[in-house]
Amino acid sequence: MNPPTTETCIPSKSQRVGQPIATATRRHSSRSPLFTIAPALLGIAVATQFAAHAATTSQNLLIIQNNPDYVYFEGESFDRATAPGSNPLWTVNNSAGSSGGMTLLAPLPNDTPGANDSLAIFRLQIGSATAPGDYFLYAFRTGGAGDSVFAPPSFNADPFQSPEFPNAGNAVNRWNALVNDSWNQLGANGDFPGTGYFATNAYTYRVALGDVGTVLEFRLEAREASAQFDRFVLHKTSGLTGAQLDALTFSTVIVIPEPSTGILAFGGVVALLGVARRRRGA
Repeated sequence: MNPPTTETCIPSKSQRVGQPIATATRRHSSRSPLFTIAPALLGIAVATQFAAHAATTSQNLLIIQNNPDYVYFEGESFDRATAPGSNPLWTVNNSAGSSGGMTLLAPLPNDTPGANDSLAIFRLQIGSATAPGDYFLYAFRTGGAGDSVFAPPSFNADPFQSPEFPNAGNAVNRWNALVNDSWNQLGANGDFPGTGYFATNAYTYRVALGDVGTVLEFRLEAREASAQFDRFVLHKTSGLTGAQLDALTFSTVIVIPEPSTGILAFGGVVALLGVARRRRGA
């Protein structure tokens, strides 16, 4: 099946196969610069949770939910990749024929029980009044020998391995046997843990009413080397076909300032408001 048409994104020299990228361009958005400040402020608390991961590649990307029923985003639209110490990171891979010409490429595997290894972290802003609900996860895998990944149990949570399931090994929480060049639905394709792994006790990710207007993180952990992911969908409907998923519209992806920049910008806005109030009261 043919992937949907997207805007052309020309990779820089730092976007070669297997190399982390350090910068990103503004995509799929015509919003004003002021709009980029608020999401950054919302994401500060979430972003600081990963200070313990020494190696980090940041793109400062935020995915905006445009449709109340789903979020649809490219694999290369991760906000940042993190890994402890000198462990290898998820990277962007040039891939002819893939949506946008790029895929998300897994680093060396973490195929043994233990602490979290390499994470690809997506930031999603849930912005619709009708957004609350349970979302099913779909992934389009393309290329590479690896066919499995560790998915998180909920938003804002790391995937966890066998210490949470004694004597089970890490096979209990992997999304395995993902079909190549095809859409895969979590819980419908491959093996995965029992429903108790998820906060909703189902193969879904819950967006609560209080999450509307906030930034949520979706954290994938590498399992097998060279696994490639082209696109992801979080949708309120289960059992969608590949044609139905391909027909969806991509969510808006914007570049946001660093958290410190957001704080300074916010302070400047507050200061300006204070000046305006003093002038009116003079």
